[in-house]
Amino acid sequence: DELVGETIGQLARAHHAMGDRTNAVICLNEAIRIEELKKPSSPSSLLVLYEYTLPLLKAQYGPEDETVASALQSMASCHEKLKRVDQAVTLYEDALKIRRKLTDHVNIAAILCRLGIIYAKNNQYLETLSCFEEALLMRKLTLGDDDVEVANILHNIGNTLVKMQQLEEAKTTYAEVLRIRKMHFGRDHISVGKTLHNMGNIHERLGDLQNSIICFEHAHRIRRKHQ
Repeated sequence: DELVGETIGQLARAHHAMGDRTNAVICLNEAIRIEELKKPSSPSSLLVLYEYTLPLLKAQYGPEDETVASALQSMASCHEKLKRVDQAVTLYEDALKIRRKLTDHVNIAAILCRLGIIYAKNNQYLETLSCFEEALLMRKLTLGDDDVEVANILHNIGNTLVKMQQLEEAKTTYAEVLRIRKMHFGRDHISVGKTLHNMGNIHERLGDLQNSIICFEHAHRIRRKHQ
């Protein structure tokens, strides 16, 4: 409820004015939770709350605490949704510095993936590839070599290699994606079909028409099953 969120925000400001940072942070976190539950939530409204909360978190827990990193990530996400790319990158990088010091592999990978996506949209493919490759290492450290999340990052790496015209490397990468997705979802899952379609494109561009046809036919059969 908008009125509830606004009231909690006022409570937070009152606690802060009285020097009670602990309860101010509690109230602000509740106001953020309420805003995030809205369908759709407002990135601009969330940013206002986070910008008020961040200095309190730094004062309460220190500038390199996990709560500060989480707030920075959330602020970066808001800027990203508002198409403010430079601000998003800066905040993601600030959060990444803290996560690295905390050896938080899960969130390091998450931030690197977001940065990789941003760089890809701006055609900065070397930076994209660097982010995705490090994210892949982090995911493998926490999830192993055969997890679905590993396949998803490999898929992004394959897409990036295609953009960079590194087709042989992309083919090898997509083959690994295909192996993992078949292992988890079976031969006829829609994600398997998408990977086969990508592989078909690469085989075609490399002049391997026989394997291109095999991939496209299998991808087509899968798509028809899911229509």
